[in-house]
Amino acid sequence: MKKKVVIAGNGFASLFFIMYFLASPAFPFFAWFIRRIHSRYDITVIGNGVFVYIPAIPGFLTGKRNKAGITVDIRPFLQRRNIRFVEGQVTDVRDNGRTVITDRGTYTNDALFLGTGPSFRKDDIPGTEEHTYSPCYGPDDMERFMAKLASLDGGIVYIGFKINKTDGFVAGRTGPMYECVCLLDYALRKRGVRDQFEIHFFSPNRNPGEKGVLTDRLREREIILDDGYAPVEFVEGAWSIRTALSAKLIWCSIRRK
Repeated sequence: MKKKVVIAGNGFASLFFIMYFLASPAFPFFAWFIRRIHSRYDITVIGNGVFVYIPAIPGFLTGKRNKAGITVDIRPFLQRRNIRFVEGQVTDVRDNGRTVITDRGTYTNDALFLGTGPSFRKDDIPGTEEHTYSPCYGPDDMERFMAKLASLDGGIVYIGFKINKTDGFVAGRTGPMYECVCLLDYALRKRGVRDQFEIHFFSPNRNPGEKGVLTDRLREREIILDDGYAPVEFVEGAWSIRTALSAKLIWCSIRRK
């Protein structure tokens, strides 16, 4: 009898798991037939069926990337590998992982793989959910930010990050926000309006007067460094970008602690 394997989520982690889980046949054309006959596992993937290449989202700032270019329907990929796909959202896991509850039904398993991604801390700083945008929220959020930016001829832009260390470890990386601030500088110069914008880069996890190659590159681009503090709140009328690490791109009034 085949073992039941349930995979929750269809992002990077789940797809890598699938590729390592299933041996590639010598003749990919016969993959569906071979796995139907010989596979020892009955695999079910629960997700939205759309894979988003998140690392490319900062490229929206230069116009070289867009939502259509970084999203892929993975259902044909799964079908070729004889993997059942369920379009739904996991709402609960019971019986020590053996039972998965979704908004489309209940699925039992012999092995469960969770690849559902991070949970964003939108309650960490008041006003985050209402007044911030983030490349890590996905392409739709980034496109809304780009529409905001395109409507401006000038202003003050704050970009930064705050690392979540509450759980005793750091899950994620701050690199995307350094990428965003440099790409924003490039995009505004290309539009010919860079001198109309004041760009700030801040983080409570950076020390005032910090030195290094990244810091030198930011100064070369005339980006103002406001290190060593975090916003107390985001206020009405502001807008910003925020990542899974509590990183933000903000144009608003900010009160220091």
